[in-house]
Amino acid sequence: MKTRIIIALMLVALVAQAAPSIKTQRFVISDSIRLFEREDPDGNGYKLVKTVQMDWPVTINGKPASALTRYLLDSLFLASGANHDIVPYYPTDVNVIKDFVGDCVYRAINNNTMFDEYIKKSPLAVPDVDGEQFPLSRWTESLEFTFSHCEQDLAFFKSCYEDFYGGAHGMFWTDYLPFDTRQGKVIGIKDVVTKPAAVLRLLPKYDTRPAEGAWWDNVTDIDNFYIKNGKIVFVFAPYVVGPFADGEVEVAVPLSALSKRGLLTAYGKKFVKQGNSRRRR
Repeated sequence: MKTRIIIALMLVALVAQAAPSIKTQRFVISDSIRLFEREDPDGNGYKLVKTVQMDWPVTINGKPASALTRYLLDSLFLASGANHDIVPYYPTDVNVIKDFVGDCVYRAINNNTMFDEYIKKSPLAVPDVDGEQFPLSRWTESLEFTFSHCEQDLAFFKSCYEDFYGGAHGMFWTDYLPFDTRQGKVIGIKDVVTKPAAVLRLLPKYDTRPAEGAWWDNVTDIDNFYIKNGKIVFVFAPYVVGPFADGEVEVAVPLSALSKRGLLTAYGKKFVKQGNSRRRR
């Protein structure tokens, strides 16, 4: 009897430590608009193409991902109260969410006055512009939201944004979303570290780039991060901590180093990698 009880308790412990089961459903929305064109439909102008790809979380551990769905709709598509009139509630059905996102994409490319300013300053606004010299320009915006990985009960999703409006290059960045599947809430940096400002001051030490090429003086927050294999990795978009040539910069800090300095919360200490996985012979 005692043996059975011990085995049962061990199984319960193993289940509790297992990574969360996350089911997602992919959908892709793409829309476009001609922002400016001559009388000839195939002539000069600007065409904006906006694409959204979503691996939308449907269930977490077999239960509806309601809290995460609400957060995603708020942060990605309902910011500042926009688009609330399309769906007056928070939909849970993925097909309804897909239609809702499609409407948001349509609004985004039809209501953006920024492009009017680009057009006014463009050679295309000149009446006698040569059609062969300035063909149709293609501007693009894309957003891809995917599930990344889990660390214990903490699931990381990432949102990758990219755009191009002409010029030497476009712009891109990745935002990470840590979601605690047990507590059902989004986790921020203050849940993991006790003093974000103190952690920020340590980052140049763990930056593997040449010191003269790093920009750290104007960095004010470290909210974009993920945790993996006992390290917390801070992610910075191009131009934040270095030139565009550096691309997206990641700085990895061992959580054990932060723990020794007293910079981890009780929650953050759960992810410290204990000991050496390799046994000495």
